Amino acid sequence: MWMLYPFLDRPVSLVFMSPIGERLLRESEGFGGDGTWGSCPITQHKRVSPKQLYVIIARVRGTSVPVMWMIMQGMSADDYYLAFNAVLSPMIHNGWRAGYAIFDFEQAPVIALRRLLPHLQVRRLVHLKRSLSRKFRSFGLKGIFSSSALIRWWVNSFGNTALLPLAEVVSAMYALRNWIVRWLGQLPDVSRRAGQPSVRERVRVKIKKWLRYVERTYRRLYPPAQWNVYEALMEGDA
Repeated sequence: MWMLYPFLDRPVSLVFMSPIGERLLRESEGFGGDGTWGSCPITQHKRVSPKQLYVIIARVRGTSVPVMWMIMQGMSADDYYLAFNAVLSPMIHNGWRAGYAIFDFEQAPVIALRRLLPHLQVRRLVHLKRSLSRKFRSFGLKGIFSSSALIRWWVNSFGNTALLPLAEVVSAMYALRNWIVRWLGQLPDVSRRAGQPSVRERVRVKIKKWLRYVERTYRRLYPPAQWNVYEALMEGDA
């Protein structure tokens, strides 16, 4: 038996959770969520043009179990809220309180869940390396990321700081910033056309913008304690 929640006045979400899934979520120590971003099962629902499949996974007695599936057309915080609210509100009214939650760096589902569960403890954020490399390419650096093994190593090394003891994360990030300054000095300081910035300068400006994004996002908005895997391993929560 499945529970189905279509929302006809919004981009459509189809939400599925069985009574067994609800029981497991009630019994869980915590839960996590993750989506497919751009790929999704085909549905026969005439009003759905799906964008992603989002899955809620409960942590029950040391085992991770998928308990809720959402085929989503919209991916805003309001869309997530409508989907979560339809399923979780009755559980909350009946006394359910989530222990903790684990997510990636997509903000919309976290914002939506905190509207339902204001005291929700987001214990850890995952997929740091994937998030960093995707954003790096989006800053107009796709070509250099694809062509340079050293640049791929450098970007991925920021993600690998999640594996360091928490006290060493910030110093490792500073060391990586210093490395790129030396690497940029090896690029040709010539312009393709007169009056245009050199290759070195154009790449430097884009990388500088990406580094500001990293500083703002992964040190201030999401402090290292929220995405550090080393500490989670030491605490037995990996």
